[in-house]
Amino acid sequence: MSAAQAALSRSSLLNVPFPERWERLRPLITQLYIDDNRKLLDIVQTLKDEYGFDATEVQYKYQITKKWKLRKSLTASKKSAICATLRGRASRPTAVEHKGRNVDAKLRRHLKAAKRQDIALRGLVGGNAPTASVPALSSSNSIFLYWNMPYGAMKRSKSGVMDHLSPLGAASTPSDILVTTPPVNANSPQTHTSSLLAADLRMKKAVDRAHLFVAGRHDDFIRSMDQGERRSMSTWLYQFWFYSFKSAKYWGRGPREWTADLLGFDNFNEVVSSPLPGTPASQFNTVSYHNSPSDVIMTSPGTENPSNNPTPLCRWSIHVRNIPYTRVASPPRPQDEVEDINDPESWRAWPEAWMQPEFQERLRNNLASNDFSNIDTIALPVAVNQVARAAEKSPKVLLVEAIGFSIIGHNRDLLSGLLGEAKETNVEIDELYPFHLATSYLDGSSTCCDVLGELVLHGSFGPTPRKLYQNNLGHTVLDNLMIVILKSHSSILPGAVDDAWKNEKRFPGAEVDICGRWDADSGCVRKLLANGNIAIPFHWKHKFCHTSVQAICHCIRSLFATDWSPDINTPSGLFIKRCGQCGLKLQLLPLHTLVLTAAHLALYGCEDEELFGMVACLLCLIANGADPSLKAHISALALLGKEMGDECSHEALTPAELAERMKTKSFSRWPQKAKIGWELFCYILQTSQQEREQNSNYEESYEEELDSYDEDINMDTDDNSPYRCYNDEHHDHFFGKNKDLAILWAAVQTEFLTYRRINEEDTWISANFNMHTLLEGLKAGFGVSIGLVEKQLMKPFCRCGRFNREVWGHERVDEVSAQYFSNLDLWERATYLPDYFGEMLAEMMW
Repeated sequence: MSAAQAALSRSSLLNVPFPERWERLRPLITQLYIDDNRKLLDIVQTLKDEYGFDATEVQYKYQITKKWKLRKSLTASKKSAICATLRGRASRPTAVEHKGRNVDAKLRRHLKAAKRQDIALRGLVGGNAPTASVPALSSSNSIFLYWNMPYGAMKRSKSGVMDHLSPLGAASTPSDILVTTPPVNANSPQTHTSSLLAADLRMKKAVDRAHLFVAGRHDDFIRSMDQGERRSMSTWLYQFWFYSFKSAKYWGRGPREWTADLLGFDNFNEVVSSPLPGTPASQFNTVSYHNSPSDVIMTSPGTENPSNNPTPLCRWSIHVRNIPYTRVASPPRPQDEVEDINDPESWRAWPEAWMQPEFQERLRNNLASNDFSNIDTIALPVAVNQVARAAEKSPKVLLVEAIGFSIIGHNRDLLSGLLGEAKETNVEIDELYPFHLATSYLDGSSTCCDVLGELVLHGSFGPTPRKLYQNNLGHTVLDNLMIVILKSHSSILPGAVDDAWKNEKRFPGAEVDICGRWDADSGCVRKLLANGNIAIPFHWKHKFCHTSVQAICHCIRSLFATDWSPDINTPSGLFIKRCGQCGLKLQLLPLHTLVLTAAHLALYGCEDEELFGMVACLLCLIANGADPSLKAHISALALLGKEMGDECSHEALTPAELAERMKTKSFSRWPQKAKIGWELFCYILQTSQQEREQNSNYEESYEEELDSYDEDINMDTDDNSPYRCYNDEHHDHFFGKNKDLAILWAAVQTEFLTYRRINEEDTWISANFNMHTLLEGLKAGFGVSIGLVEKQLMKPFCRCGRFNREVWGHERVDEVSAQYFSNLDLWERATYLPDYFGEMLAEMMW
């Protein structure tokens, strides 16, 4: 007899009012209905026979379900709570009892219903999708673009996330639930059902993770997995990133489909140690994985195979005049033709039919087919089919991702087509921060400024560089170019330029070299990442070379050449400090940031750094409107990492004054070449500041100077002095009356357009540009004393330091050279780029 029955008798209920009888009988009715699972008619008859309680079935239903709210079945919320509790047991058979009854079958039905609902509720981005599940790919600034490293490298880059378990995984078991694990050798229907439940739980976990991934919740996604699962998933996502990058980079030529075999993943397996005893290892294809806390073997520079290092010699691009021509169709490709997969220069252009399906559709198809990977999706801890379905339901988001890959793949033609499609379908790409992405992955050897230029041209009807000039970190696009200089040519870490990056170990886009010596698909980079290294070794880098200088200067020109360009004097987002006393935000202006970039390059740059590139950037910025007379509140002590004391140490400084403050005691120990370059850099800052301050209206001072010119000046004179600018309406005359600045800017452009270091024993700068002689001549008042001027090697140029009488194009070798003396025409190392940007911009602006 139960306790509920023992407390009752027929006589004890005789004189009790009918409503009160229900409450006295409630424990017994609950036991019979819930615990004993008796049918309602049976309960009605039992209580009538044994206790004389005469009530109808309808009355019982009302009392049990409406008033007492008793349920034989588990509620959906309780089922979800149980499933959350069981996540950690999904790897082994599990039995669940509720009030003594096995409820595995109920939980399995709940899991399957949830899975069907998740699929059915998916909808288009921007539609009225229910919030009960993730409807489609997130419209955050990256879904697939995020995964540009395999597990070992990603783990070191994101160690704070990779090393912590998910806070989402902790859940307590409801008090009325009993969870058991049947013995391994058990052979019963219950064991079979428990195994099926475990399989359903694994699927539910995989679906939940798919939701986290497509929602862009990367940190939660990573934390939801154990170390082995993170390894397999990170590797697979990197493989998709690599496939997308490779497809974008070579879209239009070479292999039509990049399969796992062509991508060579088996040749770049991660270097992992053997599993610890008793530690489970994931089984998939070519890589053995385990849960060891120390799982990736690092390769030190001393043990690195020299054959894995990139060449020390640059490649470069040459802008040429775009000559109209009639296209002639290429002959048909032989059916038995085999291309050398290792020689992209030999690949032929695709026939038109190969352009279908479109790039973004091909990305989606490969998510579904998994042809790009050597990892079976069955072994992955995520429901990949749901990710593929989300991509299918999210064409707009996938288009944004495709645009991102076309940018980092440096494919201007593909980018142009995708931007046009985005315009037609009203797709916003703002959250991609395309101008920052383009500069982070700047390739001066094959595309120079073309990718950024395409985005600037698109700004006439799409997102403008003015609107997207600052990213979510407050960095301007010009800041990003400064970061590219330091990333490519110095040893500093990200935290040196922004305190928000103090824990970062690599700069964005480090897998691409600005002067073309390596790219994300280069064997040396893939080997580096496979060894778990995330930073480019310093001994791979070299000084701020002419290829890099040309790309940076041309990007500056492209960025500030249009009516929709940003203000070049917008405050910088780099090197920001705060006064510890008054709390003032100490924010630099662009030329101040350039000063600090030059100082870092001098201190932490590569061998033979003479700061020619920083001189070029300074003149380029001034020529495009950067004001050297503007002051910013700066604490030199804070910038140098010294204590600021009990009083405010900041003061309003011009860039030239800041440069003087940066000449610390260590200046005497600088390499002689760097000291000469710094002195020249400071001289230009001081001279340009004086010019602005003495002639605050530089346009009027320019006009006054023209009055002294001979109106019949011969434009074809062989004298290397600036002539009157015949594009006065469109050119800005930021050098004012100072002829030396204009001559020097013209000479700097001529130098980086006509000279490269061909062999390792060659000098970085030509004999026609001696920086020591130049500095001495300027200080002595002799003007610009270098070979380019003295030998009259330059064509006439205007008072803006520009050779191009057309307003918008970049200077070309044939425009700057009075005679042919360039050494750039080496077909195996040069890429020739028609000047589409100048022509298209001229059409738009005129």
